[in-house]
Amino acid sequence: MSIFSFFNFLKLRNNPSTNIFLLNDHKTGFKLSNKIAGIIRRNSNLNVEVRTFYLFWNNYKQDNNKYIVIVRHPKEIIISGYLYHKVCSEEWSRKVEGYYYNSWEQNHFYQGAVAKNKTYLDKAKTFSSPISYQEKLNILPQTEGIIHEMNSVAKLTIDGMYQLNHYHHSNTIVIKYEDLVFNHDKTIIKMCDFLEFSSRKSKKIIEYSLVHNLLIQKKKNQVTSHATNKNVIKDRYKEYWNETIEAEFNKLFPADILSKFDYE
Repeated sequence: MSIFSFFNFLKLRNNPSTNIFLLNDHKTGFKLSNKIAGIIRRNSNLNVEVRTFYLFWNNYKQDNNKYIVIVRHPKEIIISGYLYHKVCSEEWSRKVEGYYYNSWEQNHFYQGAVAKNKTYLDKAKTFSSPISYQEKLNILPQTEGIIHEMNSVAKLTIDGMYQLNHYHHSNTIVIKYEDLVFNHDKTIIKMCDFLEFSSRKSKKIIEYSLVHNLLIQKKKNQVTSHATNKNVIKDRYKEYWNETIEAEFNKLFPADILSKFDYE
């Protein structure tokens, strides 16, 4: 680390007004990015706060804080959500009239976000009506079930990811979930460089985060139960995608939905 970077790090570490905000969503590596945030928090003097559900944290400001945004291939978000919600134990998905945002609405969103996103909140209240969301997905044929996921839970995530106003600012870094899985070490180093950590500290964070990497878990036959991509395959969505799903995807989302995040 250069002397300039070192003093920048000291300034960041000691400035009480500086915080690190990690933005994610439930289908963008929620568990993994939360683990990494905890590892950074425990191995530095930085305050790392995780902000979940993009729609309700679209409040970027040009300030002394730093922002880490975790994104994921939109088509993977859809397939991951479809497979997960068919079998998950989340209460909202398993009961009639279950509310997707549950207690998050009142306790976890910044002031004004609820009123601003009333349309999305109201939509989220319809997912488990008149039958549970999980039952809907299991009744529908696969293609129709994927399209249903695309128009409901996945749409909340993808719309929020697309609309974030944090992009292209010097105090924001965008990390692909896929890179955390398939290019782990370089991606963690990229994140640590952004936070101006020493190489020694970066190596520690790499070491501690490796246990949560799906490729490492696969080698040990210990892939977390939360993951739907049990074989840890790149572009897993292609196994489920077809022309009908693609047509709905193109109708539902902006033309640059993939290119904006440097996906094909």
